[in-house]
Amino acid sequence: MVIALAVPSLAWAQALADPTRPPPAILAAQAKGAAPGPTGVPATEEDNTPRVQMLSIGKSQKYAVISGRVVRVGGMIDGAKLVEVRPNAVILQSPEGTRETINLYPGIEIRAAKSRDAAQAKESTGKAKGREGASGNASKKENR
Repeated sequence: MVIALAVPSLAWAQALADPTRPPPAILAAQAKGAAPGPTGVPATEEDNTPRVQMLSIGKSQKYAVISGRVVRVGGMIDGAKLVEVRPNAVILQSPEGTRETINLYPGIEIRAAKSRDAAQAKESTGKAKGREGASGNASKKENR
């Protein structure tokens, strides 16, 4: 009886995929000997674009990790100077003076959310204050 109950659960457990297994693109790249790029797709030799991997904005210093190297504001990376660190991007300036913005999340537009909930909350708070004031006055009269 115990064996009959254990066999179906073993078959089910074997069907689960390993969540820590790298994606197929990375495994294929490793099999070919190519190093995968940051998106899991093998990096090409013509892909020289710096990639922003992390940003740190502190009270006394700002820095970014770009293509695996820590660069502080004013520091150099691949001949370009890091002139600004923003919450979602960095700005690099080439020796010729041209500026390039490199986003932390390329292809993703980050916008502030429109808050209709805030307007509704403000409206309901105003109504609640009006009710509290009326009931508050009534309770003061009762206490006298």
